[in-house]
Amino acid sequence: MTTIDLINDLRIRVNPLYSATPGTESYERRLCAEELEKQVELIEQQAVELKHLKALLRAVFEELDEGDGNAPGDSHEKPGIWDDDNTPDIAGKPCHWCELWAMVKEVTK
Repeated sequence: MTTIDLINDLRIRVNPLYSATPGTESYERRLCAEELEKQVELIEQQAVELKHLKALLRAVFEELDEGDGNAPGDSHEKPGIWDDDNTPDIAGKPCHWCELWAMVKEVTK
């Protein structure tokens, strides 16, 4: 008996799905289970990466935030709103940079 035969025999004893014959329903279930396992591993890896990205964004936010409700470099009288003395097409309207900054603040809490 080869090493491969021993491994396959062990798989058969541990998990009946491994004994499935190609083209059968149990074989298809095995393939689905293996694919699901790969997807779960990928999701777990992405969750770790997302946690690190969130921490990085939070560090950037804490370093640059001026605490006035505006994005860095902006100085609106009303936080996040263009001042009335700006051009008519933006006066009194939300500042998109400040909106983005507020979203970063929210998602990194």
